[in-house]
Amino acid sequence: MLLAILRATLFLPWCLALPVPPTTDLKGWEFVKDYFHRFFVTKKESPLLTQGEQLRFLQQFFRLNVTGLLDKQTLAVLRQPRCGVPDVASYSVSPESLKWNEQILTYRIINYPYGLKRSTVKSIMRAAVSIWSSVTPLVFEEVENQDANIKMSFWALGFCI
Repeated sequence: MLLAILRATLFLPWCLALPVPPTTDLKGWEFVKDYFHRFFVTKKESPLLTQGEQLRFLQQFFRLNVTGLLDKQTLAVLRQPRCGVPDVASYSVSPESLKWNEQILTYRIINYPYGLKRSTVKSIMRAAVSIWSSVTPLVFEEVENQDANIKMSFWALGFCI
């Protein structure tokens, strides 16, 4: 039971990131402009960027050939379903400006839940961070007795009546 709760707690945020198909009724530049404002910089936050600058940003972000021109490869990538959460939290208008200052993040398990083996918890944690590593430029490294970027702790809730 505790193992199931631990797995649900760690993997539930991943499961709730449902793919959102991009708007497909818009054509050409209107589609790109809508995509840019939905997932990166909102219309209110957007400085005055030219169409070419927005396209170059998207091409650089998706590691495509940066031309500033709307080509088939760029459109194909933009039309793929993706998570509906905007990338504004991770990136600014410049893709080099990551939210984390480093790409190798350390994590530490402060204490372990009652009734689960340490090896089981560690295995679940490794699986969870490997999911994030597979879709981000981040690398996660577990540390034992030192400060860490991410600290995890498990607590039992007790109720007094």
